[in-house]
Amino acid sequence: MLERFRVNANIAVIPVIVVSGRDGSANKERALKAGAKAFVQKPWNDKELLAVIAELLSGQSDGTKSGEYRLID
Repeated sequence: MLERFRVNANIAVIPVIVVSGRDGSANKERALKAGAKAFVQKPWNDKELLAVIAELLSGQSDGTKSGEYRLID
């Protein structure tokens, strides 16, 4: 689904955070390769999730992409 999201030029610039209950580095890697900017494992820590959101929003504010990905276990 994320791959289809990324090919739509109107919404491709929106940073996506994948929140998943599935464990394992393979799932994280798959999400990031598909275009997610971050991967958050359930259950998540609210402060860390808000920090990731703030980081992604600040990286998009000037129209540039930082290229850095955050992983939360």
